[in-house]
Parts: sequence; C-alpha cells; structure tokens
Amino acid sequence: MKRIFSFIRIISLLFFLGGLLFVYAYLPENVSLYSDQLGTPIYFISKSQFFYYSFAFFLVVNLLLFVFGKVLDGVPVTEGRGLFSSEIFKNKTLIWLEVLISLINVFFVTGAAFIGVYNNRVNLDFNNFAYLVYLGTFLIFAWILSYGFVLRYRSYQPS
Repeated sequence: MKRIFSFIRIISLLFFLGGLLFVYAYLPENVSLYSDQLGTPIYFISKSQFFYYSFAFFLVVNLLLFVFGKVLDGVPVTEGRGLFSSEIFKNKTLIWLEVLISLINVFFVTGAAFIGVYNNRVNLDFNNFAYLVYLGTFLIFAWILSYGFVLRYRSYQPS
C-alpha cells in the first residue's frame, strides 16, 4: 500500500514540474507577484527568477518532508509506548505523510497556475481562478485534520 502512495507522490512531483514548465512558457518577461487596489502591478521579478525560486522552494520542501519520512520510517515500533506503539499505526502514519506530501505538491501546482493566470496576456479575470489557491489550502487542512482517524490505530493491537 505504501508503494502505491509513494508512486502517487512521484506523479505529483512530475505534475508540478510539468505545470511549472507550462506556466513558465506563457509568462511575460517580468512576472507580477503583487498589485495595488486598482490592479496595477507593483512587485515584479524576472521570468527566470520565478522559475528558479519556485523550483528551489519546491525542492527544499520536498527534500525536508522526504527526510522526515525516512526518519519516521527508521523509528522502531515499541509495543505500548514510544512514538509508534504498533506496526499498523506506523504504516498508516507513513502513508498519511506520503499523501500529505502529494497534496502539498498539488498546492504548489495550483499556486504556480494562479500566478500564470494572473500574468496572462490574454486578459483573463484572475479572480475567477482564485479558488485554486483556496482549494489547495483546504485540501491540506482537511488532510491534516484527517490524521485523527490515523490516531485511532495508535494503540491498536491485532488479535
């Protein structure tokens, strides 16, 4: 089961890279990241800076979460005490973390897509796409709350 969710995490990595490259291809030379009340862009960075900063941030976050997952995977199961009191709880926690990483990657994709729409030369109304950022945030928040269901297995002992 863990392999399936690890595969989904890898797919989300590729999805981000493809999405970032797609957005990069359509961005203007100066990317606006902030505008005033009237919609006049105030803060700009170059197209290449946007790409490299986004990729670097994505890479750092994913590496930190990957290392955190490996550290958790190395924690031994101690019956009745410790961080992992059962093998089932440990496996469910590691699967939960894999899905969380995938959702964070989807959030990064939606954020990059929103910046792409915000800077689109075709004059799309970016307010129609604001739900993308909220959708990613909602999914991450809902998944963090779902860890309560995983905690049911903390003291689970198979018969």
